[in-house]
Amino acid sequence: MDKSLKPDFLREARLQDCLAFLDKLRKSGVTNMFDVRQTLREAFPDLTTKQTAEVVAYWMHTFTTRAHKEAS
Repeated sequence: MDKSLKPDFLREARLQDCLAFLDKLRKSGVTNMFDVRQTLREAFPDLTTKQTAEVVAYWMHTFTTRAHKEAS
């Protein structure tokens, strides 16, 4: 997967739910980045392991851009 591509297997609202979950998880400090895929998979059990990896890759790739938009 090209990390710049949005995962196309999720509707936009569902993707935003995943990204918001990951943002909150990061801010909480509850887990480290090595565990984030498993934590996302537990929170969204309908996602496959591969889909979870794609969402996390997209989240990481777009984090800075999204964080700047939220701060504006």
